[in-house]
Amino acid sequence: MKVSIINSIAVTVVTILLFNQCSILEGTPRESNTTEMIEQLCGTWNFVEMRDYKGRKIDSYQESFGRVKATGPQIILSEDMSYQKVFFANRSDTGFWRFDIKTMTIHYQLFIDSTTWVGKDLIEKGLAQKLSDGNYYEEIKEQVKELKDSTMILQKRGGQYVYQKESR
Repeated sequence: MKVSIINSIAVTVVTILLFNQCSILEGTPRESNTTEMIEQLCGTWNFVEMRDYKGRKIDSYQESFGRVKATGPQIILSEDMSYQKVFFANRSDTGFWRFDIKTMTIHYQLFIDSTTWVGKDLIEKGLAQKLSDGNYYEEIKEQVKELKDSTMILQKRGGQYVYQKESR
């Protein structure tokens, strides 16, 4: 009886030690990989095409309010962790971004103008949060499905958005 309890405790202790060691060992490369990913993500990304969830190119897709043309904004991810999404010459979103390597997700904090009716509505519905700088932001997430060389594929509503990085 004493031997089985001692063996059980020993197995548990060894398991905990191995788990902690793996976590510690993974910490340093993960930080390094995050830095490398952020460096690779920084730059100007131009929309190329949209694909369905199976990877087939599509020109439009269905939403609850009707058919939507398959387009995407130009995305500019800056090293200072600010971003801009340019939809048209006179229409863009700005804010800050961060990258979560565990989920391969870009988290955007979209600046919300609290004086507009849209901004007031987002704040009232709890979709925009006030941060320490006094401004309101809406969080938007996009999962990076693939990032190779100068191609990035984002998985988001409607399908996969393919982007090409501009050369410096």
